[in-house]
Amino acid sequence: MNQIIAKTKISHEKIKVIYPSINIEYKKTKEVKAKICEELQIDLISKIIFFTAKNIKSSGVKEFLDICSSLTYQDFKIIIAGEKKQITALRFQLAKYQ
Repeated sequence: MNQIIAKTKISHEKIKVIYPSINIEYKKTKEVKAKICEELQIDLISKIIFFTAKNIKSSGVKEFLDICSSLTYQDFKIIIAGEKKQITALRFQLAKYQ
């Protein structure tokens, strides 16, 4: 940082270093699942399979759904998270998929 100050001749009071990190409040897995199940009205016994991606279409969502359709476990719910526009496009594709 001293090299940056020397080369740019900026006062050190005007520079603040921000390290790449986030503050996370860690919670117990069972508590998180219970809260999600309550919000989404899912039975606590159900297994939850979560899929999220920045670009759902190119992230293998079709392959993910193929894998989920071949599961033998009877009681599971799939949650796919993404931008509203991508979810709408996925719903359109799912209609053709069935």
